[in-house]
Amino acid sequence: TDANTTRMTLTNAGLLGIGNTAPGSDLEISKSGQPILEISSWSTTESHAPQLTFQKSGSASINTLVATEDDEDLGVINWYGVNNAGTPASTKAASILVEQDAAKDTDSVSSRMIFSTSDADDAGSPTERMRIDSVGVVDVKNNGTQLVGNLNYNIVSRHSSYTRGVALGYDGGAAAGFISAWGASSDL
Repeated sequence: TDANTTRMTLTNAGLLGIGNTAPGSDLEISKSGQPILEISSWSTTESHAPQLTFQKSGSASINTLVATEDDEDLGVINWYGVNNAGTPASTKAASILVEQDAAKDTDSVSSRMIFSTSDADDAGSPTERMRIDSVGVVDVKNNGTQLVGNLNYNIVSRHSSYTRGVALGYDGGAAAGFISAWGASSDL
């Protein structure tokens, strides 16, 4: 390896580039090929594991913890590709967002996870496809139809008053159909 090749750059703005002399964010790891970020744990203790932690505080002062609020974004992971416009541009393709799902509490922070992906019409703003709320309800969205279920495998239509059972539906007007099973008895 050439000893005069720059491997890491710290800009005067505090941006750190590894394999990149003009980083565009706080930390940018770049490689012509496949860059890999590895977090390793070397331990004989079963509870020791590599961790990736996102911390959000309601304070703008670093290291000052202030309670976060309902509907506040707690963290996000984004995936980008490059479009084929006349001037190719980096475009968001998918994301996983975590938001606070209830008012602050003395011993917990309720949250929901929102999974979004893009199709040919999203123009860099991925559409929510699924969410998991703070009580484990899974809301899957498909072409405007919303199906909801929880970890006990109960799935109900969002527009239904039922709390137990299974309902699979299609929002297709006269062609709409459902498969359902409710409570202790079932109707398929």
